[in-house]
Amino acid sequence: MDDQFDFFDTNAYSNDLVENKEVSVIKKEKTDLCEDITSESIPTNLSEIEIQIDRLKQRWSEFTYLIGQRLKFINDNKLYEEKNYPDFKTYVNIALKMSENNAYYYIAIYEFFTEEQTRKAGSKLKLLVPILNKVKRDKEIPKELKDARIKDLRDELVIQIYNKTYREAEKLISNIRTKYFNEIEKINKFERIIAKSDKIIIYENDKDIQEELIKLIEEFYS
Repeated sequence: MDDQFDFFDTNAYSNDLVENKEVSVIKKEKTDLCEDITSESIPTNLSEIEIQIDRLKQRWSEFTYLIGQRLKFINDNKLYEEKNYPDFKTYVNIALKMSENNAYYYIAIYEFFTEEQTRKAGSKLKLLVPILNKVKRDKEIPKELKDARIKDLRDELVIQIYNKTYREAEKLISNIRTKYFNEIEKINKFERIIAKSDKIIIYENDKDIQEELIKLIEEFYS
């Protein structure tokens, strides 16, 4: 997810001036609220889905979740084949004028977060995706445990960042990644620790390791 995301439409007003006696005023264009587009239904026609995505892109901060839902639907059902595209990457690049990274970012937002969380935290959710992806891709964690772990971690992180500025959230998440993942990797490599998919086994006499692990957990939640 290293691409720059161009999600915001800066053309909210037209350049046409309307003469009102001696005063020139800017005529505001009618805002498309996309009220007809909901998570309850997705058009079966690919062209209609493309039109919806284009409209939703203009209101990114509010509709990222819905864009991700539709992109996932297209990808899962290989609807791009209807227009003779060889793969999803080629389709989003050409048909939607969107990079593959951006497309999968939208999908990740839909898969990881709720509509409410997306509206509340906005673009700051981008900072959480790499962390949640790391847990998702961990093959040592059983799926049922993984889903619960992702949900708990997601909820905790959203609470911590939603009312912060982007820079504040960025610094916070950077610190969490340093404290949590780097230390966990060090602990997993330690010969006196046995790391299982759902637990960590420490020998009773290894008091120093027990203390270090407790300290790590306390720091993570502080």
